[in-house]
Amino acid sequence: MHGVFSVPRFRIGDRVQVVGDIARFYACPVGIIVQGESDTASVLNQYTVRLALAYFHVATSLQHPVALVGSIAKQISFIIIIVAIAQWFKTVVRRDPPSDSEDANT
Repeated sequence: MHGVFSVPRFRIGDRVQVVGDIARFYACPVGIIVQGESDTASVLNQYTVRLALAYFHVATSLQHPVALVGSIAKQISFIIIIVAIAQWFKTVVRRDPPSDSEDANT
C-alpha cells in the first residue's frame, strides 16, 4: 500500500448513523462528524461523532406521527405565549380616549 493516497470518506459536519452491533448501545445512533483522523498504520479512518440526544425511543413506524404530534405541541405552545403577550400588552397600552371630565381639569 505504499504510495496509495487515501481520500477521507466523511468530512467534518457530515451527518452519519452508527450501524451494526455498536448501534444498539445508543438511544439515538444519528450524529455529526466532529473530528477525523487518518493513521498510516491503519487501513480504516477513525472519526469522532457527536451523537444526537434522544429523549425516548420510538419505533421506526411511529417516528413520523410522533414528529407531527411534537410539531403540533410546539405550535400550540407558541400560540399560548403569543396570546399571553397580547393580553399583557392590552393591560399596558391604553386604547380609550380621555373622557370629557379629564379635559375639563386641564
